[in-house]
Amino acid sequence: MSVDVFASVTAALVMQDEGAASAAAPTAVLGGGTEGTAATVADAAGEGLGGAAPAARSADPFGGLFIPLLLGMFLLMIVMTVMQGRKEKKRKAELMSGMGRRDEVRTLGGMIGTIGEIKDDRVRLQIDESTKTRVWISKSAVESILRKGNEKAEAADDVLASDAA
Repeated sequence: MSVDVFASVTAALVMQDEGAASAAAPTAVLGGGTEGTAATVADAAGEGLGGAAPAARSADPFGGLFIPLLLGMFLLMIVMTVMQGRKEKKRKAELMSGMGRRDEVRTLGGMIGTIGEIKDDRVRLQIDESTKTRVWISKSAVESILRKGNEKAEAADDVLASDAA
């Protein structure tokens, strides 16, 4: 009996593909044949009682929104990159304007020294205290300020005050 149902469903699907009307589909007994429930092969194929074919699913997993989603992600990436660049530029400008004499700084090359003199676009670093080694570097080569010069003076004042007491 199950072979007959399979053959009927296959025949109905072939007829449907050829453009045959679902009303002309053969009848098959479903549910093992004991209940006597008769249904058309079209119902067995999943077309339901309406006689209309189910909506074909599109092959596009994003429902036609792939290109807009891709463009949105690209735009977000560009905006985030520009904002990060502005933030870095602002930080660097604050660093350049905050440099002063006697600040201890680290350069991009890894040298650590104390600022002795500042000109428009360059800085003189004193690298070694004992030999008084001084190096001129570009102002933009300063990576970070490790300690402000006035903090050194305050620390020295605190030591002197504690010695006097």
